Amino acid sequence: MNSKKTKRLLSFVICVIIAVACVAGVYNGIAVATVGNKQFYEKGIATQTVADECNKQLNQKYKALAVKSNLPLDVFYSVTVKFNTQESLLQSAQALFDENDSLLRNGSRYGYFADTIKEYAKANSLSLTKEEIDLTSREAEQIYCDTVGIHGLEYLEDAVAQKREEATRNLSFCVLTAMIAVALLAILHKNDGHRLLSYASVGIMTGGLAGLISFVSMLVFGLYGKITIEPQAMSLAFEAMQRQVLLYRSIASLGILFVGIGAFCISQYFIDREKFRHQTRYLKIITNN
Repeated sequence: MNSKKTKRLLSFVICVIIAVACVAGVYNGIAVATVGNKQFYEKGIATQTVADECNKQLNQKYKALAVKSNLPLDVFYSVTVKFNTQESLLQSAQALFDENDSLLRNGSRYGYFADTIKEYAKANSLSLTKEEIDLTSREAEQIYCDTVGIHGLEYLEDAVAQKREEATRNLSFCVLTAMIAVALLAILHKNDGHRLLSYASVGIMTGGLAGLISFVSMLVFGLYGKITIEPQAMSLAFEAMQRQVLLYRSIASLGILFVGIGAFCISQYFIDREKFRHQTRYLKIITNN
């Protein structure tokens, strides 16, 4: 194998390395900004969509409690006015990353239900014992905590920190690998910077296209893990967050692809211009002879 073919083969291998580094870099870079970031979960959980689903479930559950307790539905469902559901979801999500209770069992909801039931009983001359008010208030609080509070995610704080550290380390490795690959191309094509840019751009384009196809396919065909979390509305939130991550990765891959295309066009422009110069110089020599 002559040196020219060897150089092409090595350049091709380096292009593949650059492409893999680009795909892995996008994957881990987006992970740092999303699944490795607690704000991503807080915003993903405390959405109006999740709040509406929680309110729907609260309405159904409090209807059953209203029948059971012989009290109007508004006595219980009015808690969504006193404690905005979306704000409560944000409070619950933030509690996953601090020392507070993500189930929202801080007594404020119980106190609200107890006071509301007492006021209603007094206004309507109902005779309710202290025990009856206490039991009904606790059941109403439990319904709220089961529906709006987040269950079974006590591990999330450590998991997010671990994911952020791992993704940051992997991203650094991808960047270093890409830099080394470009440096190797520079050594192979030390006398031809345009060819260096051409090969590097092909690697970048390939990585961007591969990532775009992969992440869009996963997004379109729903190829992501199904998460079962209580309450049910939380499962919907986490599935939406997974789709959001894939969307971000798809957009980032598209950006990488455009960068590669731009770099390739620039390299081809200079290569074509250099060829034109050689041809012009050759024609001048022939004409002079």
